[in-house]
Amino acid sequence: MRRERKDVAPWRSMSNIKKLAMVMMACMGAVTVGSIVNVTRTVKGPPPELIEEPTRKTPVLTEPIIHPKPKTTPPDKIIKKQGDCTGANSCVSCLAAGCIWCANNASLTYKRATGFCLPEDKSSTCEDTETNSCPAILNTPLPTNMRVIHVGIQKGGPEALIQMHLALLFWGYRTTLDTRKNKQGGNIKSFFRTAYHSELEDAPPLRWFASYKEWLTTGKQEDVFIETETWPCEVGVRYWEGKGRQLQWHLTVWKKKPRDDCSIAAHTHYIAQAYMGISTRAVMYPYISPHIHEGASHAAKTEKTNLVLYDADAGITDSDLVKKPIDFKLAVAKGLEPKVLYSLYAKAKVCIDMKMPGAERFVYEAALYGCCIISDDEHNGGDERDLPIPERFRIKSGDVATLNARVQEILDDYDSIKEEFAPLREFVKSQRVTFLRQVRRYYSDNVHVVGFVKEGDSFGDVLLFLLAHVFSVPFATIEIVLPSSLRDYSNHDILKSLREATLLAAVKFTVRVSKGPYVLSFKGMQYVLAYNDIKYTPNAPDFVSVLSTQLAFAGAASIHLETDTASFSLTSCYPSCVSTSIRNATLFKEQKLPMVGSTPSTHFLCEHPTYASPTMQKILPARAKCT
Repeated sequence: MRRERKDVAPWRSMSNIKKLAMVMMACMGAVTVGSIVNVTRTVKGPPPELIEEPTRKTPVLTEPIIHPKPKTTPPDKIIKKQGDCTGANSCVSCLAAGCIWCANNASLTYKRATGFCLPEDKSSTCEDTETNSCPAILNTPLPTNMRVIHVGIQKGGPEALIQMHLALLFWGYRTTLDTRKNKQGGNIKSFFRTAYHSELEDAPPLRWFASYKEWLTTGKQEDVFIETETWPCEVGVRYWEGKGRQLQWHLTVWKKKPRDDCSIAAHTHYIAQAYMGISTRAVMYPYISPHIHEGASHAAKTEKTNLVLYDADAGITDSDLVKKPIDFKLAVAKGLEPKVLYSLYAKAKVCIDMKMPGAERFVYEAALYGCCIISDDEHNGGDERDLPIPERFRIKSGDVATLNARVQEILDDYDSIKEEFAPLREFVKSQRVTFLRQVRRYYSDNVHVVGFVKEGDSFGDVLLFLLAHVFSVPFATIEIVLPSSLRDYSNHDILKSLREATLLAAVKFTVRVSKGPYVLSFKGMQYVLAYNDIKYTPNAPDFVSVLSTQLAFAGAASIHLETDTASFSLTSCYPSCVSTSIRNATLFKEQKLPMVGSTPSTHFLCEHPTYASPTMQKILPARAKCT
């Protein structure tokens, strides 16, 4: 069984991070470990409300985004030896000591994240750890405004968006819940107000707009409009035009409307990888409502009966289920009051749902109540990462004979077979922790990547550069700067197909006609990575991870790079800035950061059908081909 791992990039070297940490301490001079600002989320209440600012007319390079200095916790004790975890109050100092950071000792009652340092041998006492790097939100406030759409109805989609808003608040992101004044808008339903009372108590108030279209006209470059797949993707709302960025979070298999200008995240691995063709690092699972967990716990002693319950959209009818040799009662989950449905979960031994377009609540809720699940291999049911059940209960779609055989098997030996579904129950119980970790890591890759293409670079080199970052760092925005002689690269047929597949919504192509300094006209991203030579692209996930940790040591809120014509500088620093003048990738070489050179991490990229397709493999450079 494959499960979402705590370390999404196991190839990141812990020894390299430790070396980096110690080198950075030595290089910082006056900025000692004891002076590092600890910005882990121990402060009660929401982050500062979003403030509408006038349009910025000067380049960001000369007017960096300034964040208010966060409140501090007691300073870290100077670490005298490896393994001394007791005095480390921040993630970076914790990893520097050779320890692990407990990012979230999760509880359903926590409003804000709290973290602490642990020895490696105590990792089992924490549900959510960082062992190899520190996501940016654990180090410093991020400038991006996460604007989550809200619909005032009591359904799964609106609840998932509320969970997204609360998860962003949990980690300290700048976020609002935005709604509309027409019939599809409205206040948060009392059901959700009750279910998430503790978390919503300190949340910012709803922001109201006349309509969805008006909402999308209020964006700035640092804004991210977060919605589900049911909303239309507005043509022309692009971050590089200062209008904000559209991010659609796909909760289900939905007809593929034109979405060229929308970045995509997904609810499940199946939707991400098999259906939408995006990165598996863009998966974020919503979770089952807290009150259902509580109800299932109270119902644990309810006596099970020979009841078979199936979802109304499972594609079967009563006549498909044969009540021989063991007789049973049948019930259909359709139009039932929640309390009635929960009572059926508590009594049923078998629960059936097939042809699942998304991660259906029915199977997860039923599993919590001790029901044995039967599904098929179609859509989400076919991916073991989304539904970890014994394989014999994942039947071939349309195989009614096997369906009946599995029903009888469960009824005949329920007590022992129930234990085979323990992994599924644990999967559901850990969904909130998983979701919070995914949100923390996904949005922390708040990076603007700039690649300067040179004469002699092939289109295959450009394609590799793009795909390596699109799949490895899916929340990144990307800027490709082409010389005039290679301007036709931006109109290549392959790029057209990738745009239609939603992979290039945050990718901008620029033709550089002047030989003067190139101004990076971006806003709202935490880091800027500029590659002077796209042929030797660092391993993108390692690179971003290391840069994030490095900037945490420097106390930097943002970094701006420019190649050839200027050195880069760390800006908006606190408690103090590191004064340096370094060109291109000198910093990364001097600090001995892990560089992959000319070999990308194809072992990860090749997991994605788009990258591994014959069309892409034909064009990609030889060093990047999947074996």
